[in-house]
Amino acid sequence: MTRTCSVNLACDCPTRRPSSGTRGIRACGESTGTRASPLSAEQRQENRVLAHLRQGTRHVIRRMESFRVLQGTYRHRRRQLALRVQLIAALCNLIRAHPA
Repeated sequence: MTRTCSVNLACDCPTRRPSSGTRGIRACGESTGTRASPLSAEQRQENRVLAHLRQGTRHVIRRMESFRVLQGTYRHRRRQLALRVQLIAALCNLIRAHPA
């Protein structure tokens, strides 16, 4: 089953359905090599850039999930979710800018 990438809407490369752990960035653009055809230096550099981006994103999500409201299923009004996420993001940025 082929589909287009969900990360980059302008990308029209067909990809296989990614696993739940790598859904998103890895589905589009990251190259994999084999023993028969190893990656070129340019492909390795592109993979490093994507891995760096993914790592930063996961760190931000981890920092925001330290707040109990975002750890589990959100069971309150949907309209308030965006406001609460923005407030938690502002607190995370404030804590990061001015560590104790």
